[in-house]
Amino acid sequence: MVKSHIGKTCPYCQFPIKQDSEVVQCPSCKVPHHRECWQDNGGCTTFGCNETTSRLVEGERLDVSFDDILGQQAAAAHKGGTNKLLVGALVTAIVVIAVLGGYIIMGINEQVISPDPKRTDTGGPDQPDYSVFDDLGADYYIDYDNGTIPIGDLPIGTRIIDPSWEWEFRTGSNYTLEAGDETKPVTWIIVAKDHYDGLDPHVTLLSEELIGKHIFDNSTGRSCKFDEYGYNHWGDSGTANATKGLRPWLNSTGIHLGEGFYNEFSEDFKSVVITTTLPNYKFDTSETGNLYSTLDGVFIPSATELGAKTDRFTHQIGEVYSYFKEGIDTDRIAYIGDESLRYWTRSPVRGADPAKVWYINVRIVDICGRISPFSVAIYYVCGSHSHHPVGVRPALNLKSGILVSETKN
Repeated sequence: MVKSHIGKTCPYCQFPIKQDSEVVQCPSCKVPHHRECWQDNGGCTTFGCNETTSRLVEGERLDVSFDDILGQQAAAAHKGGTNKLLVGALVTAIVVIAVLGGYIIMGINEQVISPDPKRTDTGGPDQPDYSVFDDLGADYYIDYDNGTIPIGDLPIGTRIIDPSWEWEFRTGSNYTLEAGDETKPVTWIIVAKDHYDGLDPHVTLLSEELIGKHIFDNSTGRSCKFDEYGYNHWGDSGTANATKGLRPWLNSTGIHLGEGFYNEFSEDFKSVVITTTLPNYKFDTSETGNLYSTLDGVFIPSATELGAKTDRFTHQIGEVYSYFKEGIDTDRIAYIGDESLRYWTRSPVRGADPAKVWYINVRIVDICGRISPFSVAIYYVCGSHSHHPVGVRPALNLKSGILVSETKN
């Protein structure tokens, strides 16, 4: 029995390995994973390790207590007579307390925050606003003929619904149907006004819920070591020999012509969606990337627009939306049904070595609303492989002059 794995962070899900976890240890880098995480990824998720074989730690129930760990460290510090080990023990204790506190507060059991639709409290400054799940209605409804207020007059954070069309919120991978999936109007949040240069007066809407899970790009032959895993270039998503691509799926173009998200809009809604010139970066090996733009009716925000700071793994792409200027992680949490999921941005992971995995990684928002800058978890906090089916949270721009009402017409 290997007791030392307890409390270590699984590199896939970013949660500690608990006492009753079933553990798989990578035979190459020796990093432990939850068994389900290893199977879900198909191998090791440690940065720079490509191992696919595994060693199940047989019968490992990890029944050692946190007190045992701290006691062992304290004894080592006493025996060695070094302050460094004692400080390490104290730091470990603080981390353990923080982890346990997080589990208690958030009710986590290998997943994070399952909202109760009956709750009406706002959860406080460090918790999600559960009031949005109390009613699937909205603050205002688009009413093209009889509305009384221009949408551009509404404040940031207002929730909007166009009742003239509905979307099927599918929870299966690659937008497949599961039992209990709902068909309903999309609820939007006003996240910015007149945000994009060169457009007529407009409001930027971001979906409140995730609309499904979809691959970013699954094309092959992208001239990099891991070319079988797709590409992180928003403008090329779904081109080349791809059978799935996020950009054409959202805009109902190319390989997804006649299907996808835009195809479900009513004609009235299509008439007020503004085609947007989006700033983007294409990954290359220069660290700076190549600036380019795309024309899209529907898109996903960049990491910058969602409030991420530029770091060694992230290009600045555009400016932060007003809704996210406070930088509060929980403002970015998004659900599909009652489950919070990680979801795509359109920001490629930045890096200089093509022998690594930069070409295939895209920055994501994790299930806690974080866009982390730490490289240790680059696959699953900083970014995710473009061929993975990750949550989709679309955005678009509408004309500021369209009319809305407080009641559904």
